[in-house]
Amino acid sequence: MDHSLRGPDDAEATLRHAVAVQPGYRGAVEQLANIALARGRSREPRISTARSSRTRTPTSTSVSPKSSGSSARLPTRSGPRPSSSPSRPRPGARRCSATPLALYLAERGDRASLDSALALAHREVARRRTIESDDLLSWVLYRRGEIGEALGASDRGGRWGSPTPTMMYHRARILEANGQPGASRSLMDRARAIPTLLAPLARIGA
Repeated sequence: MDHSLRGPDDAEATLRHAVAVQPGYRGAVEQLANIALARGRSREPRISTARSSRTRTPTSTSVSPKSSGSSARLPTRSGPRPSSSPSRPRPGARRCSATPLALYLAERGDRASLDSALALAHREVARRRTIESDDLLSWVLYRRGEIGEALGASDRGGRWGSPTPTMMYHRARILEANGQPGASRSLMDRARAIPTLLAPLARIGA
């Protein structure tokens, strides 16, 4: 919230306070690294993420793409994952990790990963209809090459609130693919205005 309302300097101050309270807190460390990269401070993230990798915080319950392993298969309702495999998501953690996991699978690009990403995105839309869930669905559809369907999901998402810069980037790419280059450029310029608010993959693409 600090980042969106007051900019990256205030966000960094809040995140550094979080790390001071709980040294090595992974969420704060990763966000600090992301801001540093966006501002051209490429050496700082390596130090920060190295500290994060040495410290595992017990408060983090979601499964990030970094810990999801090489398998794109998702847990099923037929039974729990074996406890001996730490790289596989626990069924109880699936809900809170659905969005980052779906985005990760969509970027992998193989058919099995894209199918799993679509299933997760549809589950998120059914669970809570928000601009975030429709944006997720639109991006997964775009990555699958379902361009018209992606635009429809993006249009629906716009009814639920104001998009973040990353959502603007997603919609700009979708608009371009649907033959609307002028609208795409205008939206991409807005997305690029505050690069520290862009997700890393969106920043690279923008």
